[in-house]
Amino acid sequence: MSRKLGALQIKTDTEGYLLRVRKHLVRQSANAARPEWKALMWPTLVACCLMISTGISTWSVMTWLMPNLNTMGLRVIDRPEATYLIPRDGRATLDRCQLAGEPVDCLVLRKE
Repeated sequence: MSRKLGALQIKTDTEGYLLRVRKHLVRQSANAARPEWKALMWPTLVACCLMISTGISTWSVMTWLMPNLNTMGLRVIDRPEATYLIPRDGRATLDRCQLAGEPVDCLVLRKE
């Protein structure tokens, strides 16, 4: 009986020792990774902020530079089946134009 208790005590002590060693190794590796994580966190955050601000500024510049169809003399009517562009005040006419030597339909906006 004492032999069984001794073997059980050795097993318990060994498992406890291995758990303490594993806990120490995990804590040690986490502490070792902490400075690298802090060093990489700020450049990553700055890169994400730069990407977001670049996207927003590109979008705003493109919407600012692109001509609005209303200022071009067209009224836009969105319907489920199609989008209609209707000329206002006779400023726009549909003509046949040459593009790269081929005839195409084009919308001509007369300047005032």
